[in-house]
Amino acid sequence: MSVKPPIVTGDKLILVVFEEAIYNGVDALSISLDGSASSLLNDDMVAGSFHAAK
Repeated sequence: MSVKPPIVTGDKLILVVFEEAIYNGVDALSISLDGSASSLLNDDMVAGSFHAAK
């Protein structure tokens, strides 16, 4: 019996891609997203971006 990995979509998929890029040594990321503005303290993309900038 094989176990399938979970399907990741939306914001979580973008954060996974950020992590993969960091792991692979990517020096620059450019991302442009469309959507409604939200509080910076509750935005996963903001947290992922700051993590990538470390």
